[in-house]
Amino acid sequence: MKNYPNLFTSASLDGTAKIWTLDTFLLLYTLEIPGALQFCTIFNRSELFVSQTEDTLQVHRFDMVLENYLNSETCIKEISAGYESHSDFKEGQLGFTMCLCADNSAFINDVESKKSEYPKCTLYPPPSAQKILRMVYSYVLDRFLVLLSSSTLCVYKRVKETALLERILDPSEIRDCESKRAF
Repeated sequence: MKNYPNLFTSASLDGTAKIWTLDTFLLLYTLEIPGALQFCTIFNRSELFVSQTEDTLQVHRFDMVLENYLNSETCIKEISAGYESHSDFKEGQLGFTMCLCADNSAFINDVESKKSEYPKCTLYPPPSAQKILRMVYSYVLDRFLVLLSSSTLCVYKRVKETALLERILDPSEIRDCESKRAF
């Protein structure tokens, strides 16, 4: 990537485009395209990814995602996409990115940071006792869910520049929504 010499991108007909680091060969970000992918390509110095499904042509901007990588004080080990609604997901309209860092910290960055009063949001308190395995956003609950290595689930609500810990769910408290039983 011309503007990011230590990164490179790849695209595949399996419906994904990926950003990799050359220095550590780690996968930073995977963009998944909903629908049966018929065509994909990366162009404009690897900053734009174009995909075509049966009825949709989409243009995705990698440069928005890469702002997280460049503006982080610590080494980012994973970046994942966040969508404000189901329709945003279906249309590929990225709202924010969620970053997991090597020091077990996590933060959320709005894609259009110039339009947001609080473009970067950190988790407080950080779940530092256990390793963060995954962070996802539920637009139904309007909450960030953080899965720890202990199988504990931390629920965070975003309030301005901080996502506040709202609840900690022990594995015995997590229920299957269909059968209402504990896992």
